[in-house]
Amino acid sequence: MASLGQPMSRLKNILPVGLVLLPVIFLVADYLRTPVLLNGCKKSHEQISLQDLSNKQHVKLGRYRGHILHFSLDSFRDGEYFTYLEGAPNGLVVVVDHENLSQPVWGGLTRKVLDKLDTVSASDAAALRAVISGTEPQSGHVKSLSLHIPQGARSAFPIDDLYILGIRARGASDGKDRQQQIDMLHHGLNEVFEQASHDGIANLIIPNIGVDPGDPATLRAADLYPIVFAAAAQPGRPHDLYISIYHGWALADQAAAIDAVQSAWDEACRALQSDTYLVNEQVRLVVATLFVCLLVCSRHVPISLKNWLIITAAFIGLGLGAWATMELFIKDWHPGSRCIAHAALLLVLAALFPFLPKMNPQDIFDSKGDTP
Repeated sequence: MASLGQPMSRLKNILPVGLVLLPVIFLVADYLRTPVLLNGCKKSHEQISLQDLSNKQHVKLGRYRGHILHFSLDSFRDGEYFTYLEGAPNGLVVVVDHENLSQPVWGGLTRKVLDKLDTVSASDAAALRAVISGTEPQSGHVKSLSLHIPQGARSAFPIDDLYILGIRARGASDGKDRQQQIDMLHHGLNEVFEQASHDGIANLIIPNIGVDPGDPATLRAADLYPIVFAAAAQPGRPHDLYISIYHGWALADQAAAIDAVQSAWDEACRALQSDTYLVNEQVRLVVATLFVCLLVCSRHVPISLKNWLIITAAFIGLGLGAWATMELFIKDWHPGSRCIAHAALLLVLAALFPFLPKMNPQDIFDSKGDTP
C-alpha cells in the first residue's frame, strides 16, 4: 500500500500544475498548426513597374497573413527559371480542363512542364501524362502529384510537388459564364492552399493559370489575381508564394498583368483593415488569459479537475460574452487598438475572476431606503 501511495501522492501534486498549463499547451499546439502571429499586410514596394520586373526577374512584394509574397517574370526558356527559390519543398500549380472527358485540354504551361519532366525524370513525366489524359481532377478540384526528381537534375527543375488544378479553360466568348469559371478556379485554389499546407510546402509558385490574353474566352488577369489573394488569406504555409507572369507575353499584356496583381494586392491590404490584428485572435487571447485566470484562482482554491472544469467553462463564457459586448462599441477602431482593448478587458476579468462570485450588489448599490 505504501508503494502505491507514493505515486498517487505525486499525481495529486502534478495534476494541478498540468491543469493550469493546459491552456499553454493548447496555444503551443495551435501555433505549430498555424505558425503565424500577426494577421497583417506589409508592402515592400508601393508600385512595381514592368521595367523593375524585367531588370530583376523577381521582386519581393511584402507580407500577407504570414506569407511572404514574391513577384516574378518567368519563362521555361529562361535557364534561370526557379533559381531564385530558397529552401524546399517547392510546389508548382498547373491546370487541366476535364470538362469534356473524351478530350482533355491542357495549356502551354502544362505542356512545358511535361516536356521538362521528359528530360529530367521520365517516370514523373509518365505520371503527369496519366493524370492530364485521364478524368480527374474535375473543375474546381485539385490533384497533387509528388515528384521524384534525381538529385543531379534538381537544379534544372527543383519542384517537389505538382498541384494539378481542374478548371474550365474556355467559356462563352461573350463572357456570360465567366462567373462560373471564376467560382471553379476560386474553389480549386482554396484546395491547392489547403493541400500545400498539409504537404508542408515552403515555396508555392502560382503562374498565370487559366489566362490567355489572346483568347477572349479565357479568364483575364484581373479575374485571376483577386482569387489568388483570397486563397492566400489562409494564414501559415506555404511560407513563400511566388506569383509568376509569363515572360513570353506581349509587353502590353505583361504590364496589364502587373497592374492586375498590384490592384488585387492593394484591395487585399485594404480588406485587412477591418480584420483582426492577430491570427485566431479571439481564441488565442481568451485561452492565454484563461491561463492567467487559472494562476490567480490557484491562490484561492485547489485546482482539482472539478474546479478546473468550472473555472474554464465560466471564464470562457464570460470572456466571449464580454468580447462580443465590447465589439459593439469598438468595431470601427484600428485592428491593433481593438486587440489591445480586448486583451486588457480579458486580463481584468482574469485577475478579478476569483472575487466575482463573492461580490454582493448590496455592497455596490445603496439599499432601498438608505440615506445618502
